[in-house]
Amino acid sequence: MRLISFIGLLLSLSPALRADDLAPRLFLTPELVAHVQSRLAQPGHHQAAFHALTARVALGLDGYEGPSGYRASALAREASLAFRLTGDPAYAALVYDTLAHSRAHHEHQPDRGTGLARAMMGLGYAIAYDWCRVAWTPAQRAEILAVLRDAADLWPTFSHVNVDAPHRGSNWVGVTRSAELLLHLAARGHGDYGDRADRIALCLDDLRQHLRTAYGPSGWTQEGIGYLQYTFTFLAPAALAARDTAWPELWHEFAALDWDRLALFSLSFRDGQRMLQSGVGNERVYNEGFASLVFPTVPAARLGAYRYHYDRHMGDLAPTPAYDGQRAGALWSLLLYRDDVAPVAPVGGPLLDARKGAYYFRNRWQDADDILVSLMMRNSHHGNAWAHQETFGLALMGLDTTWAAGPDKRRDPAAYSKLLIDGIEPPRGFPGARLLAAFPDAHGGGTLVVDGAANLGLERAERRFTVDFSGRSGWPAVLTIADDLAAATPFVATFQLRPGPGVTVSSGADPAGPWFLLRSGDAWLKGWSLGPTPAEAHATLLRPHRQPEFRPHQILRCGTQRKLQPSHLLRLERQAGPGPPP
Repeated sequence: MRLISFIGLLLSLSPALRADDLAPRLFLTPELVAHVQSRLAQPGHHQAAFHALTARVALGLDGYEGPSGYRASALAREASLAFRLTGDPAYAALVYDTLAHSRAHHEHQPDRGTGLARAMMGLGYAIAYDWCRVAWTPAQRAEILAVLRDAADLWPTFSHVNVDAPHRGSNWVGVTRSAELLLHLAARGHGDYGDRADRIALCLDDLRQHLRTAYGPSGWTQEGIGYLQYTFTFLAPAALAARDTAWPELWHEFAALDWDRLALFSLSFRDGQRMLQSGVGNERVYNEGFASLVFPTVPAARLGAYRYHYDRHMGDLAPTPAYDGQRAGALWSLLLYRDDVAPVAPVGGPLLDARKGAYYFRNRWQDADDILVSLMMRNSHHGNAWAHQETFGLALMGLDTTWAAGPDKRRDPAAYSKLLIDGIEPPRGFPGARLLAAFPDAHGGGTLVVDGAANLGLERAERRFTVDFSGRSGWPAVLTIADDLAAATPFVATFQLRPGPGVTVSSGADPAGPWFLLRSGDAWLKGWSLGPTPAEAHATLLRPHRQPEFRPHQILRCGTQRKLQPSHLLRLERQAGPGPPP
């Protein structure tokens, strides 16, 4: 009642604006607001997420991380939702003051600065204007609308090679075009903003092309899941807003990808919401809304499994519940979380994206000891995006430990967990790897046969990759990696892992062949070289310049040959008793 009477008072003071001019256009409906409000009065997901949100808002800019302008954008969005859910005009006043102060004191704004920063600020202004203008004076509304108009006038002059490339594959497209689209959908037709139909059409076309180029059927992108989560901050709201206005085609293409399956196989239940690393990102989950924004895309038959996963990865049952609490991601945790669907433990696997060459396995969905494995091949490639040469790349976590990860933003070969040829990273051109055969099993594992010769610069590079989660061996997980490599001139093949911090390494030999041992507390990963090619196992602890906790572990250096057939056996287990692992 407080909110209704408050809006009625404002309408009486602003007779020039109709009621529909002041109603939110983006995301919020009366039914959705009422649903969330009903949940705030009872313990559970919504109440916890909202308490975390309002605690950040109470701290002002100090409640957020990042550049000052980015913090202002996040504060404005979260305070806007607090206003809509409580009706308290103090929140709307805080939003206006935050935007006005930020504009006067900070470089990053929607009508100036670099493309990515301009997009982040535009996201804040668009949502804040749409949700809070009902509580602002006519002069305040006009002031913020003028910023949106100036930003819209400036976007057609923006040019960057990552956006202009005809394939539209870079994450810059997802960020900048989505932010511009949200400006138009929030403000078109107001004052002198105009209709902007031509720019809306351009944004929609570019974003649809971006979806077709940048992502495989699973939603996997060559820039990595970390950068996917950042792009999602803009792309998913833009698709949702387009769905709810007059342009559903963007939503249909966006929602057709299996984002929920990618999340199930890559996002762990470990403390800090860690994930399997790929591309330019690391294993840190951004918590900017990705996990929550996936909810509307999930087919009805998979919603129970996704809620189960979300609760243990991001929500109430996670070791550190986060509710997507970075850069206003909590908006989507409150608005999109589905507590009307009963959680159901996920089953099935693996996740095989043969178009992009990304293959994921998971043994279960239970706790921090779940075992997650991925093999990267790079079946396709587009320019104007950060591209790592991940062919034959391995990521592995389990027993609350990261055993193998990739290079993050670095390019030196020591930072990879993969097969290296002559100890170097191959050129950035990617003719394309291939999936030759796949044999999934009933335990979430299976066998892949893949070809990476074109990417690695060899005449032959075929890998048979088997993941065994059956338990028949007596270990929770056994990985077998058999590589058949050949070239016209001699080469050196190095099988290398980069484990996470806190992992110790050792090596030696026994009758079975050279072995290496990685330990983390009572958990261990032991591997052997079983192939006929002469090999040695040794540990090389390096301290890279960017992140000293990275410890690349060079495992096997195979002899200089024209043809190699190394086979590696990896066993993952907890220490069952005293003494070394078998």
